Amino acid sequence: MTVRTLAPDGVTSDNPAACPPSLITVRPAGDLDLFVAAHSTTGLLSVADVVSMARAAPDGCQGVGFHIALTVTGEEAAQPDR
Repeated sequence: MTVRTLAPDGVTSDNPAACPPSLITVRPAGDLDLFVAAHSTTGLLSVADVVSMARAAPDGCQGVGFHIALTVTGEEAAQPDR
């Protein structure tokens, strides 16, 4: 599969009292060309400049984890040549 777009679908915080998810901004991304192998369940894909934290985030945000749900669109694709 080749991923073509990513759209944010919610953010949760591991510690919302110290660092609410509203401090995280996730922007949609388009015009992507990210290959995902069939039946893969692990791997790293990177899209620059999509996730940011508010400059006014408190010190309580240090070390807090966030989970970002995404809606992904793509198309069937053959394994690219390497």
